[in-house]
Amino acid sequence: MENICKIKRACLSILIFAFTLNLFSQDQFYVNKFEGIPYLEINDSIKPITRGMLIKKEALLTLNNNDVVHFINKEGNEYILDEIGSYSHSKLLEVPVIEATKPYMKTFLSYTWRKFTNRVVDNRSRSGVVYRGDEALLMLYPVDSAKVIGAEVSFKWNKKEGKEKNYYLILKDINTNKTTILGTPATSLTILVNDSLLKADHSYEWAITENKYQSLKKTTFYSFHLITEAEFKSLNKDIKPIIAYLKQEGLSRSEIRTTLCEVYKICQ
Repeated sequence: MENICKIKRACLSILIFAFTLNLFSQDQFYVNKFEGIPYLEINDSIKPITRGMLIKKEALLTLNNNDVVHFINKEGNEYILDEIGSYSHSKLLEVPVIEATKPYMKTFLSYTWRKFTNRVVDNRSRSGVVYRGDEALLMLYPVDSAKVIGAEVSFKWNKKEGKEKNYYLILKDINTNKTTILGTPATSLTILVNDSLLKADHSYEWAITENKYQSLKKTTFYSFHLITEAEFKSLNKDIKPIIAYLKQEGLSRSEIRTTLCEVYKICQ
């Protein structure tokens, strides 16, 4: 009965999250970049825009001399305003899209839109974004389906509120069919590559559970592949233009590293 209640609570939380997210998904724009001091007028109040700000449908976006606003939508489309004037939501819908010259550009902007949306949903419905009762959602790093390079892998996961006992990391080597279970009260665990547990050019699945004797058939796993130095070098030709683009978008070195992993599934 307790497990059924947990499942019901988890399903309800996910439904609330999906509904709330949908409210912010229909023709919604977020500010990605801007120059000058453009502002929004909402119900007789004036708010200077900031990066990641939601441009509400009832808002009026105003630009003065030398003001520029880059805004994005759910599909990863980017729009630019650089003319003096006040723009209602209907006018924003008429702004032509700036065509992305490379697929990775649109991928990044779509990811940015989701990140901005999650931030808004998080502020309005905490229960929808934090732990939702699904153990798979605790996992943070490595992201699912990632290519991982490095001398070690640091597994990371979210902390569950009120958790006092051990978490259990379940690690499956797909090449050898070996499964290892490690317990820790922490929310991270680092394992050396080319140790007995991790080897380059092997594929793995991993999961975090609260139960040491969790049924593997009922467990949701993330997967990753430990690539070799040679494989990483061959990926460089694809990574370099992405890094150059992310620098143009104003990301720091650490942000670029995080984005390469979360968005493009290349984790170092």
